[in-house]
Amino acid sequence: MEILVATFNRHKIDELRPLLPGHRLLSPADAGIDPMEIDENGSDYFANALIKAKALHDKAGIPTLADDSGLSVLALDGAPGIHSSRYGSLDGSEKLSDGDRNELLLSVMKQVDERRCAFYCCLVFLYGEDRYIAVQETCR
Repeated sequence: MEILVATFNRHKIDELRPLLPGHRLLSPADAGIDPMEIDENGSDYFANALIKAKALHDKAGIPTLADDSGLSVLALDGAPGIHSSRYGSLDGSEKLSDGDRNELLLSVMKQVDERRCAFYCCLVFLYGEDRYIAVQETCR
């Protein structure tokens, strides 16, 4: 089965290939889709993953796998949460690198002793209009 992976990050697709043997994983570029901004304006990981899946499924018309994930820090009332990939640049400034976001979070947490957190990941496999399978897991 051909599966469109809803990411413009080739590394993420390479990581998924061994997990889905027997399926042909396509990047958006492989499916003829130009890079595009997807407004992830959902209120949780599931909503954002579904938004991404629908946006690319609508363009390609083939089964689409999308994810959304993030880190939720208890002492920061759950931040950065669903905004993890945009942490430090929500004001419209240039998006920070992974390393810069990590450094920012560590600097914010510098004087904080309570460091419990959780990593959330939601996968949505959209295989038809409003037909999907969703899985969300948490690592604490």
